[in-house]
Amino acid sequence: GQRSYYQSDLTYYFEPFSRFIADGYSRGQLPLWNPYLYCGMAQAAVPSPGLFYPPMLLFVVLEFSQALAAFMALHQLIAGCGAYLLVVSLGWGALAAAVCGFAVGMSGYMFSLTANYTLVATAAWFPLLLFFLRSIDPAFTRTNVFRIFGGSVCMFGMIAAGRPEIFVPASLLAGGYIAVTAFGAYREDRMPRQALTQAGLRILSLTSGCLFALPVILPAAEWLRLSPRSNGLEL
Repeated sequence: GQRSYYQSDLTYYFEPFSRFIADGYSRGQLPLWNPYLYCGMAQAAVPSPGLFYPPMLLFVVLEFSQALAAFMALHQLIAGCGAYLLVVSLGWGALAAAVCGFAVGMSGYMFSLTANYTLVATAAWFPLLLFFLRSIDPAFTRTNVFRIFGGSVCMFGMIAAGRPEIFVPASLLAGGYIAVTAFGAYREDRMPRQALTQAGLRILSLTSGCLFALPVILPAAEWLRLSPRSNGLEL
């Protein structure tokens, strides 16, 4: 029926913020400042929903419930395709890859977490990020540049989607994968230059994605020092 359940996070958080962002974009403005809360606050410092996250444009052209459905379906597709490509890159065959892609894309986490849909959006990019990292080789070719850029886009997507409780551990896992595979390549091939070059290009992919996401990271980091909600969150 093109409607969403009135669950607390949708009603009191995501729908108002998404509407405010969409209204700003529809007027051709970046809604960096929100005058309606706390006598004014920096909307750019709110990472979720992400002001600079491209799929948020769905909320400009569609009603909230329709945009939410399209948003969820888009990220199910990203997650499923990423899982499929990752398993293919492991050499396990198309059938295993299709089963994995379907299982990931249609899992309970990806399919039913509408009340907190930015969690879904952040997690959706991780399988595709691992696929691009696996695909990067030590050669300086046009195809390899595309792979590096693809990894950067996935890293940007994870950060810009706005959930640090997902993208921080995912980034640590990606960094651990780079370190482990570099060490394994060194031990197996005894060619440290190629192993280090490959690791360096993979790190470049992650780092450039973080640089693309600085408009998200820097305001949120500044606000974190001022936010009362951050009290009690020390590790």
